[in-house]
Amino acid sequence: MKEISLKKKTNSIKSVLSEARKRHPAFFTSFYSSPVAKALLDPETNKYIEVNDNFLKLFECRRSNVLNRTPRDLGFVIENSETKNILKTYGKNRFRTFNFNVRSFKGNVKNVIISTEKVKLLESDLLLGHIIDNTVKAEFEKRLEDTEHKYSIVLNNTQNVIYEYNFKDDRYKYISPSANELFGIPPEKFLKKENNVITPLLSPADRKLFKDHFRMLRSSTGKARKNFNVEYSFKDKQNNV
Repeated sequence: MKEISLKKKTNSIKSVLSEARKRHPAFFTSFYSSPVAKALLDPETNKYIEVNDNFLKLFECRRSNVLNRTPRDLGFVIENSETKNILKTYGKNRFRTFNFNVRSFKGNVKNVIISTEKVKLLESDLLLGHIIDNTVKAEFEKRLEDTEHKYSIVLNNTQNVIYEYNFKDDRYKYISPSANELFGIPPEKFLKKENNVITPLLSPADRKLFKDHFRMLRSSTGKARKNFNVEYSFKDKQNNV
């Protein structure tokens, strides 16, 4: 908790703010010059008392739009189940960090990380909010999640066997379900067993070729690890070559 203690007592939040600016310029210099959005709120009414320029930039508004109004008054709160649950948690414990979507004054949706703490100005307890714009990161993570989902659909439905092998642990990290159709070995067995489970299925003549293939893949030199094609003969689940 940060405490700004002044001798003068008053019940007026505006008077507290005005007096605090005079008595503690360092605090407000930090507040106004902060690289992240900051806001002071009255915890009883949840109304904004003061905000910095980065807050105005993030929420696309003017100071006159914000002061003495609540986030709901301004349309910042997006009414959905996610926000409802977060605000319910906030009501129980205001001094913590939250990550959720908000709507700017112009109606644009932003993803923000908000942390709050209590500050004391004169005899009044206020809420100090720190708001980080997380929109770009959230959008990137969503695109990555969508891409991974689409990629997993392709992998899980392809007729080709696609795998990822960890040379350090000497075991498979992933192998597509088509391995069961081709080799008669379920993916779970590939993932549980150390070393390569395909080797016993290879024809004796191709085992050396297969080992050379993996040796080249293990190589630390770029030339040896260049993409190449290798053909093997092996027995499928019907024991056919």
